[in-house]
Order: sequence, then C-alpha cells, then structure tokens
Amino acid sequence: MRYFFGIIVLILILTSCSVKRKFNNTSEFSTIHSVQDLEGLFLNHKIGEIAKPVRIIDSILSIFNIREFTDFVTIVAKSPNEIKLIYYNDSSERREKVFEGEMKENFFEIYLSNEQFVIPLFFGNWNIDRLRIGKTEDRELIIRRFIDHRGHLLMLAGGTAYELVGRFSLATSCKGYKNEIK
Repeated sequence: MRYFFGIIVLILILTSCSVKRKFNNTSEFSTIHSVQDLEGLFLNHKIGEIAKPVRIIDSILSIFNIREFTDFVTIVAKSPNEIKLIYYNDSSERREKVFEGEMKENFFEIYLSNEQFVIPLFFGNWNIDRLRIGKTEDRELIIRRFIDHRGHLLMLAGGTAYELVGRFSLATSCKGYKNEIK
C-alpha cells in the first residue's frame, strides 16, 4: 500500500512539473546572424517533402494564423526583434503584419501564445504556440511551429502537442516569377 501511494505521488509530481515532449529539432537550420538574413520574397506555398512524423504546413500565411491567400510573401526585418510580412490579398490590397520575437543561435523565435498556469500537484494548463524561423543551407525559408495545448487535473491529463514544418523557396526559383509580381 505504501508503494501505491508513492507511485501516485510520483505521477502527480511529474505531471505538475510539466514533464512533456519537447520539439527542439533545429538541425536543418543553417547559421544566420541577424533577422536581416531572413529577408526576401518567398513563394507562399510549400516545396518538397519533410520527413515524417511531423505535419507539413501549406503556406507561410497559415503558419502565422493569417487566413488569406497570396502567391508571394515578403519578409522584412523591421528591427532586431521584429519581422514584417508583406503580401497582397485576393483583392490586390497590400497587407502588412508585424511579429515580435527574439533572435536565437541560428533562428528567429516568435511566440504567438505562451500561457501556462500551474498549481503544483493539482492543476496545470499549457497553451503554447511557438514559431522558429530560419534558413536551410540552400537558402530556403524553414519554419517550425510547435503547438502545445494540454493540461491536467490531479492524474487526469489531456490535450495535444505537435509540430508543423514548412519549407519555402525564394521567388527567384519560381519559373516566370517576374511576370507574376507587380
């Protein structure tokens, strides 16, 4: 009986200390020194295939929770801690969205949400939505999005954590891109 309570306490401690699966694979990122290294005009649609089990992202805008369609997205460094997405929507209206983040070793990191509430041993709730943006050796844009929506109440736990990955090429790799950009 003593061992049973010991195991119960250990499980409660582990769940309340937020022991969880981490997604930190940045091996595909090449070295960048500043946000300016991410600048460029990119195709908004994915290229190539990414190794499983991660899910693949279809467009740059969808990664940033923007529900509009465009063929090209321009990324501009607004400051050392901000990037600006510039695109034209279906009505040919120019749109700009600014995102604040932090430059890390070889990527730029943005938190779309980072909410955590924990009462040790009893309750925990995580709502994390993080982007890591970098470049590959081929100078393609790579964005890894980690989403963690989980929680627990005593020993009852639920939710999901997963990672989405998208790779996007420069517009210059698109055949006839000069004719499509106005």
